[in-house]
Parts: sequence; C-alpha cells; structure tokens
Amino acid sequence: MVKAGKLSYTGSMTHRLDIYLVNNGMARSRARARELVEAGHVQVNGTVPKKASFVVEDGAEVVLLQEDHPYVSRGAFKLLALLEAAPKLALKGKDVLDLGASTGGFTQVALEKGAGLVYALDVGTGQLDASLARLKQVINLEKTDARDLDGVDFDPAPTVLVGDISFISLTKVLPSVFGRLPELRQLGLLVKPQFELQPEDIGSGGLVKDPEKHTRACESVKACVEAHGFSVRVLVPCPLKGGDGNQEFLLYAEKSA
Repeated sequence: MVKAGKLSYTGSMTHRLDIYLVNNGMARSRARARELVEAGHVQVNGTVPKKASFVVEDGAEVVLLQEDHPYVSRGAFKLLALLEAAPKLALKGKDVLDLGASTGGFTQVALEKGAGLVYALDVGTGQLDASLARLKQVINLEKTDARDLDGVDFDPAPTVLVGDISFISLTKVLPSVFGRLPELRQLGLLVKPQFELQPEDIGSGGLVKDPEKHTRACESVKACVEAHGFSVRVLVPCPLKGGDGNQEFLLYAEKSA
C-alpha cells in the first residue's frame, strides 16, 4: 500500500524491526533501518517505536513516514556539508582514504563526486554496505587499525583523507596515518568532542553541551593536524548533529606539495 509521502507494507512476519524494514525493501541496510527507527520515521500499528530491536508481530502494519534517502547512512550528509563548507576539498579524480568507513556514507559520496579509488578503512568487520563493497573502485580495508598501517598496501597512495571515527580521539590516530601516508595533501574530518575530551568533561548521556569544551576539543585536533604540516582552512559546526545528539564539527585542512 503506497500513500502520498508514505511507504507502507502490511506483512505477516515476526522480526526485529530493522530486519523487517530491510527484508521488505523499506531500508537498504540494517544500519540505515536503525537510523530511520531512531529518528522516529517508522510507524508500527499507529505507534512510533524508537528501538531497532522492536518486535514486529504477525500482521502488523508498518509505515515509513519518510522515504529513504539514496545514501547508505546519514553520515553521507555530513561529508556533503563539509564539501559545501570547503569547496577546495577536491575529490574528483583523486585517490581517497575513508578513515572509519563503517557502512560507507563518506565512501559513497567520494565516489559520487568522482574519486578514482577509495580505501574504506575500519577496525570493524562486515559493516561496509554490499553495494559499495562490490565496486572495483573500493578497497575494503575492514579489520584494520589505523594506528598500525605498516602492512597495508596503498598503491596508489591516497592524497585525500576523509574521516568519521568514533570511540577514539583523532589525535591518537592521525599521527600514525600521516607517518604512513606522507602523500596526503587534503583532509576532511568530522570532529566529535565527546571523543576528544577527558571522561570528566562528558555530561550525562555522553553529551558535551559546553561551548568552551567544544572549542577545546576542536583546538586539540587542529593542533595535531597543524603539527604535521597541514593548515586548517575550515572549522565549523556540522549542521547535522550526531545520532546521540552531540554537536559535531567539520574540519578541512591542506598541505602544500
């Protein structure tokens, strides 16, 4: 059943809601299904559950209140925002390293913008969306710790790095990446204050609301980047907040040849 502005499917299966959405063509991946559910865009029998683990009973009516976007994750919109804020960040024809690729939102945008090759690097496994993993322009570097890249074959070497990492500070990861890839000339990073500060700086629910702490986190990453020869040209708030509600920041930096 299709309604104006809504997609609906009446089924007879019992599943986790995220799996149900994928199996019935309402979301392209479980990660994207989870985002839709947590954002309140899915209705089940007239109610709006907020957990992807919600159980869909036999015969339930599931309605997608907002049509799914074409990207594998909402992270894609953050890179799009960075590209708008930093038009000098050039991806067309470039070989790109996507640091913390996860499902591949940044990778997808990089390819959309004309990147020649994308190294999709993540410490996790099985996360990169299948639609990207099968592309010859994508090198899937899953189960790879960015702090230990000595055994990774980068041929050709990327000259652009885009990154969206979680649960670790960029300042602990970037030095190793810069040491392994001196060819890098442009950086497009998502700065997440909750991972750049000390535990005592984090509020309830993992939120960082104090602007002074935002500034401190951004300055820490900026100093790290500049210590390795890059000049930060753009450092602005991201128009999309993190999934947990935290304010994030967009950073663009470049290095002369």
